[in-house]
Amino acid sequence: MEVTNPGRVPALDPRNPDRRAPSCATARLFFALNAVAPTTLQNYRSFAVQHRLPFFGAMPITSVDVDLIESFIERKRAPGGSVRLEGKPLADSSLKTGLLALRLILRRVVRRRLIEANPMHEVEWRVSPRFDQVGPFTGRELRAILSAGDRLEPEFSVMLRLWAQSGCVPVR
Repeated sequence: MEVTNPGRVPALDPRNPDRRAPSCATARLFFALNAVAPTTLQNYRSFAVQHRLPFFGAMPITSVDVDLIESFIERKRAPGGSVRLEGKPLADSSLKTGLLALRLILRRVVRRRLIEANPMHEVEWRVSPRFDQVGPFTGRELRAILSAGDRLEPEFSVMLRLWAQSGCVPVR
């Protein structure tokens, strides 16, 4: 299937001045050789349409460098980076999935010898640390508070237990 850039020669056309390099807008996901779950492929496609294409557009994939990828990450992590949640940044888990697809596309471009090295290897980006403990107290501290509440003010202790067991988290 040949996809064209509006007003330009087809991205994979031999007349393309950029050594037949696909553009960011038309670069296919190169998963034909690998088993990819349908939902994973759907996530990659959704990310491409909603995030990667609006940012990179019809730019030749050979023009993508470390600075451009880091600018993309900054924009997606900033307020307004999410398409679904207006004014919110894109979740790191979604960004990680989308960047994996970009990494695979760039790896394919390197194998085709259209670029010398994959710029994703030089990108300085880490996923935000995950907090397994969402409450402000450790388990030991919480048991001590509940025990003291039972001794000092049993009615207030019931409210503390309700709070502790409800999963409520403090506002950050």
